[in-house]
Amino acid sequence: MKQHEFDWNAYVLKEMPPAERERAAAYLAAHPEARAEVEELEMTLTALSRLPQAEPVRRIAFVSDPVLEPNWWQRFWASGPRLAFAGAAMLSVAIVVHALVPQAAGPAPAGTGITTEQVRAEVHAAVAAARTEEQVRFEQVKAEILDQAQAQRQADLEMVREAFVMMEKRLATAQSLAVRYGGD
Repeated sequence: MKQHEFDWNAYVLKEMPPAERERAAAYLAAHPEARAEVEELEMTLTALSRLPQAEPVRRIAFVSDPVLEPNWWQRFWASGPRLAFAGAAMLSVAIVVHALVPQAAGPAPAGTGITTEQVRAEVHAAVAAARTEEQVRFEQVKAEILDQAQAQRQADLEMVREAFVMMEKRLATAQSLAVRYGGD
């Protein structure tokens, strides 16, 4: 890239004073290598303007920040001996409660009218309803994931198409310069 008397970045960004801009335009008309450089800058600016706007990071967390320290529950479950003690304590409480709660004396009275087959049929019906509900939810989640994947695919294809168009423009510029100056 040659060094010219004009700041082409200011020219492309339209930050140049009007009088100097007119002189630069006249210079571009007379010098094709400068015109090619300005076209490259304009293509770069166009490509940058098509990039998605990213949200800047609001705060950077450091390792010493108290925000990153685990809370008491995470610290409790992270320790092996404490977790073993908690499990043993829960088992002890369950044994004591089981010993103190009175047990039902034998099978249900004969006058209730509920048979084992009826209970079994109701359990099967409840399980079937739960499976149907689970299948419906699975299909909904699957459809959502497929929709998201299709939208991402379309976005990716659009980005590839834009990159291809930009590469075609660069190739056309390079070919026109090669024809103009007798290169390959």
